[in-house]
Amino acid sequence: MTFTDSARSSQNHPADADSGLPTSPLANWRDLGGLTVSEGTVRERVLWRSDDVSTIPEGEARRLHETGLSDVLDLRSPHEAQVAGRGPLRRYPVGYHHLPLSATAAAPGMSPAAVSSLTPEGVGTWYVQIAEQTAPQLITGLRVAASASGAALFHCAAGKDRTGVFTAAVLGVLGADDEVIIEDYARTDAVMPAIMHRISPMMQAVVRDHDAPRLDPAAGGALFAAPAETMATMLRVMRHEHGSIVDLLRDRGLDTATITALRERVVH
Repeated sequence: MTFTDSARSSQNHPADADSGLPTSPLANWRDLGGLTVSEGTVRERVLWRSDDVSTIPEGEARRLHETGLSDVLDLRSPHEAQVAGRGPLRRYPVGYHHLPLSATAAAPGMSPAAVSSLTPEGVGTWYVQIAEQTAPQLITGLRVAASASGAALFHCAAGKDRTGVFTAAVLGVLGADDEVIIEDYARTDAVMPAIMHRISPMMQAVVRDHDAPRLDPAAGGALFAAPAETMATMLRVMRHEHGSIVDLLRDRGLDTATITALRERVVH
């Protein structure tokens, strides 16, 4: 199932009435349904990961709702959420949970030159730092996913970095093997050009408001890609430092009841 094919059939994507940003269909949405975990497979239409839903067309928001969306977990920074808003989904009876996994936009406070030289190992290590610094938000997100009445959609801007960390937490709690987590993450790599084209107006608005240096995806660097090595590094470093991402979250307050509830709701 995809939402983007029918959304792209319309050539007219006006600016969102609230943010003024141009609307466009999602480039990095996918259902985690069918992924293998320790006690079976993930059900369809219960866990969705995505790029930014704040600038989708009205028709795509309607399709998401009609297909079962019940909760949105917004992993963007406070400033990103302020600049782009919630978009057309705010008009639907969908739960909204702002759980920022970064204080600013996704780039880890580096100059353009430093970002362009980032390796997969560097980005993967940064992911571990995100998990360490935002464990309470990750735990809250897991609780929302465990209690949602329909599909829980989690997103950041590109649906790669912060969304990748949260997805690793979800799949880790469900008992997925590293290979499953890595392969799901790496699926984003093929659509990175479309993602960057889609989110560039929003990112430019964020950079302009903060008077920060503008990052150029053409300059390269692992921050603008999703190679398997990045997620493999995160899982390897996490295992060395904490045992696993689940061990880290347990140490920070993740309870057995939440783990059990999530598994019972989303696995068959």
